[in-house]
Order: sequence, then structure tokens, then C-alpha cells
Amino acid sequence: MPLILKPEAYREWLDPENKESAYIEEVLIASHVQDLMRYPVSKRVNQVGNNGKECIEPLQEK
Repeated sequence: MPLILKPEAYREWLDPENKESAYIEEVLIASHVQDLMRYPVSKRVNQVGNNGKECIEPLQEK
């Protein structure tokens, strides 16, 4: 599963001078996003030509 970092950790994560694995592990542990939300969206996301906000809006419950 991919790991999503908080924006404030981008610089440290991408710094090529950071080569110490313990430090990199600290950054990963302290800066990963834990609170993700999921929800159903329109099937419009399956068509490349659709690029509007309706592709990421939650579907309304029926």
C-alpha cells in the first residue's frame, strides 16, 4: 500500500542528502497521513474525457 506524506515532510523526504535510514524512518512514522476518507463517486471517473469537479464529489445517498 502506498504511503502518503503530509506536505510539511516533502522537503525532508525528497532531500538527496538524507541517507540515514533511521532518520528516514522517523520522517515516515511522524509524517504519514492517517486520516483518509473514502466515498463512492460517479462512474464518470472511468472516462478519460471527464475532468470536472463532479468526478470527485461524493454520490448522494438514495
